[in-house]
Amino acid sequence: MTGEIKLKKIPYGISDFRDFSQKDLYYVDKSRFISNIEEKGSFLFLIRPRRFGKSLFLSMMEYYYDIRYKDKFDEIFQGTSIHENPTEEKNKYLILKFNFSSVDSNISIVEQAFLHNVTDSACIFVDKYSDLLAIDAGEVKRKLESSESPAMLLNTLLRYCSGKEQKLYVIIDEYDNFANTILSTSGEQAFHDITHGEGFFRAFFNVLKAGTTGSGTPISRLFMTGVSPITLDDVTSGFNIASNISLDLDIDEIMGFNSAEVESLIEYYRQTGKIKHFTQELMKIMAYWYNGYRFSLNSTRVVFNTVHIWYFLREYLKESRIPYEFIDRNALIDYNKLRHLIIVDKKKTLVTNGNFSRIKALIETNSTQSFIKEGFTALQLIEQDNFYSLLYYFGLLTITGISLSGQALL
Repeated sequence: MTGEIKLKKIPYGISDFRDFSQKDLYYVDKSRFISNIEEKGSFLFLIRPRRFGKSLFLSMMEYYYDIRYKDKFDEIFQGTSIHENPTEEKNKYLILKFNFSSVDSNISIVEQAFLHNVTDSACIFVDKYSDLLAIDAGEVKRKLESSESPAMLLNTLLRYCSGKEQKLYVIIDEYDNFANTILSTSGEQAFHDITHGEGFFRAFFNVLKAGTTGSGTPISRLFMTGVSPITLDDVTSGFNIASNISLDLDIDEIMGFNSAEVESLIEYYRQTGKIKHFTQELMKIMAYWYNGYRFSLNSTRVVFNTVHIWYFLREYLKESRIPYEFIDRNALIDYNKLRHLIIVDKKKTLVTNGNFSRIKALIETNSTQSFIKEGFTALQLIEQDNFYSLLYYFGLLTITGISLSGQALL
């Protein structure tokens, strides 16, 4: 009988929100947080560790706000919280979406790779909305493709959108991915060159900011995610309008799964007949291996890494046993990217920056306390609070409480 039950598939590695309705995948509903986000302001910045479902959440936002999916709203969002309680902003925007995760971080070609990435996104945007903007798609794309820099291209695109009735919602996924890689593999000077002065990344954010200010400007809303505040802080004079909502209490569960959601998953897939352990046994194992992350100083709620939970269930259901490997290798942090936490490139001479002793103490004591800083530059990593804050943002430390002095117990 159990073999006849048709259950939703495990959505391991899925980041396109529409797939959940089209392919009958299990969805842990996070749509209720859309209204929270709208209330926080127009230009927002959210930090979460890798593999916590950032791309999926942004995909959900894209389908929710995109005017092109207005007639598909019921089909895509059926069964979600936001379907029953939509906001007035639903399906009212043109979506300009960037994903910088695929930008090649080779310093010799990174600017060209970034330009190609931005060009592709801009051309997709033009093809999608040319009728609403009353522009000739072919002509505009030729102009965009002839741009000499990412900033020039974005400026050209925004000029076509200025003064129009339709407004833009800009969504940026993994804004700092390639820049973090440059910092760790090519050194501070290479990172400085793209994020300061006339650097192409800084110039791009200058134009982005200009598109949000003044009369007739096209960008009404912006939502951006990453794994740390370093890159944004380094280009901050070029883009200082985004509010960092990463520690806000009301959205501490916006990504990741809480304990009740994980228990519901186990009970749901118990219908396969393949789960032989008690739910609390499995919860205990998951809590030990995946721990619980807290994303607000005043929160008592913990969440689990999304990918690790799906990985565990997928592997368990294969042979009705606990996986031999508890950690999904696809979700492991790239430790090469952490070298810059303790190693500084001083004119091609590698020296420690003082953080090695802090890591050593953390390994020995398993805890520390620190203020969590919302922003700091790469050069400020030698400061203790900034160093511990970055470990927290990367998901290597988490909050267990708050001290009398207001510091996070990590």
